[in-house]
Amino acid sequence: MDNYNSSQKSKHSNKTKQNELRESLLHIISHDLRTPLSTIHGSINLILSNNNLDEKNKNNLLEDINYASLRMKRLITNLLDSTRLSSGNLDLKLEWCDFEDIVGVALNEFSQTQNDEKLDIKIDELALFWGDNTLLTQLIINLLDNAFKYSKPNTKIYLEIDNLNNYTKIKIFNETEYIDKQKLKNIFDKFYRFEDTNDISGSGIGLAICKSIVKLHHGEIKAIAQNDGITIEIELPIIKRIDIK
Repeated sequence: MDNYNSSQKSKHSNKTKQNELRESLLHIISHDLRTPLSTIHGSINLILSNNNLDEKNKNNLLEDINYASLRMKRLITNLLDSTRLSSGNLDLKLEWCDFEDIVGVALNEFSQTQNDEKLDIKIDELALFWGDNTLLTQLIINLLDNAFKYSKPNTKIYLEIDNLNNYTKIKIFNETEYIDKQKLKNIFDKFYRFEDTNDISGSGIGLAICKSIVKLHHGEIKAIAQNDGITIEIELPIIKRIDIK
């Protein structure tokens, strides 16, 4: 009888988790995709219906369309990556990676205004890193995306990549509203979102994907509350060094 009750509780727990997952996915589709899509639709209608728009206002609307489409692209990429990473069948495509190039590619996923006005980037003189270039690029994109979404207006985001003896360290800091340290323990959980940020578009899977990518590279990731903000700190061990003769 005890085994039967235990089995029933386990089935009920699994069903509850499946329902929570289904609700999270529906939220992504109904809200997180709809928000940038509404921006695109609204901006295009303004351009088409107003023949008297000056060049500056038209460019601003085009910038909004571009930014919204990039947000949709990042969300869809994260959903696909989440499925691939959760399957456990992902094989790393290891090659020599240049973090300066990786950051450069990642910046193309964001608007020029964001890059110019918000970002402060410092990259150490890095040796080439042995890793999966595509996944490491997605790591940087998601770190930046998270910082852009949750940073206070008119504040800087600081991205720093350092080459240390046995590992590469990546740190990204942004000022944000106060976050309880207890909540930081859940920040890398899939579909986790802070309760007071419902107005901010995001599926909550970006940092979960970051954690998976870091683990695949045998590294560590943590979130630290400091200086009226959050620092995400990553250590990627150097498992292979390039032989230059």
